[in-house]
Amino acid sequence: MLSFNKVPKVGVDESGLCDSANLGPSVHSPVSAVHRVLLCDELLTHILAVYDVFESPPINRSLEANSRRELALLARVCKVISEVALNILWRCLDEPYPLISLLRISQDDAEESSIVPPRFLYYGTRIRILNAGAEYIVVWLIRNVKQMTSRPFPRLTRLIVNTDPLDHVSDVQLFIVPSLRSLTLTLCPRENPALSGLLDTIHRTAPYIDELQLEWHKYVLMRTVDVCEVLRGIIKFQHLRKLSTDLEISVYPGLIKTLSKLPTLQSLEFKSYVSDTRNISWNFFASSTGIAALRSITLYGSLPMILALLPALHRCSIVTCNIIIEDTLEAIVDGCHRDRQPQLAHDIVSLSSTLQSLVLQTEEPRRTHFQPQYPYRILRADFIQEFLGTRLLDVELMYIDGDDITDSLCHAMSLAWPELRILRLESSSPLTGPPAHMVTLTGLKYFALYCPDLRSITMQVNGTGNKWQDEIDATVHFNATTLENLNLNGSLVDSPRPVAMFLRWCFPGVRNIESRCRDTFEVRDLTAQRAWDEVVSLVQDYRLSSEQAI
Repeated sequence: MLSFNKVPKVGVDESGLCDSANLGPSVHSPVSAVHRVLLCDELLTHILAVYDVFESPPINRSLEANSRRELALLARVCKVISEVALNILWRCLDEPYPLISLLRISQDDAEESSIVPPRFLYYGTRIRILNAGAEYIVVWLIRNVKQMTSRPFPRLTRLIVNTDPLDHVSDVQLFIVPSLRSLTLTLCPRENPALSGLLDTIHRTAPYIDELQLEWHKYVLMRTVDVCEVLRGIIKFQHLRKLSTDLEISVYPGLIKTLSKLPTLQSLEFKSYVSDTRNISWNFFASSTGIAALRSITLYGSLPMILALLPALHRCSIVTCNIIIEDTLEAIVDGCHRDRQPQLAHDIVSLSSTLQSLVLQTEEPRRTHFQPQYPYRILRADFIQEFLGTRLLDVELMYIDGDDITDSLCHAMSLAWPELRILRLESSSPLTGPPAHMVTLTGLKYFALYCPDLRSITMQVNGTGNKWQDEIDATVHFNATTLENLNLNGSLVDSPRPVAMFLRWCFPGVRNIESRCRDTFEVRDLTAQRAWDEVVSLVQDYRLSSEQAI
């Protein structure tokens, strides 16, 4: 490794990454407790973790750039903390442009670059997480690192790479090191014959990979992919905990039996992008042993595929179930989803007795020909009743019949799920008037009474009328003191003050209330929106008054 004092000074590039300036280690005599802390790398790492964009992801790119810039400045200010600051600064690269700046190449002189700068080797040893980025950048990196006698990133633990522009898929091997634990590959058709050999090579070099994601470009004809060969390569990773792929699984009935050979697999994600499922006979063989360690499953695709795959999964200890249904608009409008909802609910409940998190949503329907966009519904409210015998903690159901949810159903949910943390029942349909039996603010009161751990509610309710202030009972004690977010988008209200007082009574700790009125036929109801704006303002005023009183 290069001597620290020999690293050339470059400065801080636009991303905030510092090319350090002769900040070599020196011997210091600690003269105070503060100085002794700075000499302890473990303590210093903990202190500077606030700037770590991987451990504490910023909410936007601007804050991320500021965090990197602060670390770069710290690395320049003091030799004592420079090493730790640089390690954190270079630990995670979600884009490879700083590496390109170190290589000092451009698209014009890429062919002429024949020497890898020492500073590239020096900082490459610090990188743990690397997203190789856009196609032309991957080519640049490969052309340069091929000249090296050793691996460019010897301490890499996570790699994301798009192999499409590479002349040979085997070039990915240049990034594979024994320390690698997470690998994401985006593949293209011409690589299929070499893919099985590549997985073998990756396994020999990095046998302890525990997260593997294999994706193909959307333009790929998936029938050209040898699913059987790919799966044989996958099951060699016996330490695999998480697997995600968009393999066309319809052509391989033995899918679950094969994956049951992975003893440590905890998370499984399948994505199917088949555009026309009418001529596919979905059939999967169940495994006698199941996938013993499986705790989370995510299925993305058509409803027929999902209904065929769920029964093949042996009853196991599933904790999290995420289902995203993507189908044509015709299939939804024709009602085939509604007819199969009881079967879908039964299969999910039968999957596990330990289910805690259920997410069911639909993607924007694919349109086979020009059709106007309009709100659609997929789930009936009685779908929820199938799960009242479980102990769910998180429930997120999108595109549900909002006007079919009643106060009595909310009462039943609050009693069945006393440890509920997140409830999201989202409807896509705007309301022009209150349905006869739609859930009211009374339904929200049940969750405040019986769900003390509730943190977030999303629901469309009927808050019309001015009776809500009269229903407030100061002797009633509510348990939902942890609620932070209340999303009532699309709800109805006409008397802001009674509604605000009722909400404040039920959820005294709520800080974020979202209440955007949905447009109806491209016309915004400004009166309704002003009413909700007043509700939000009043709730905030009540909260501030209570805090000042304390």
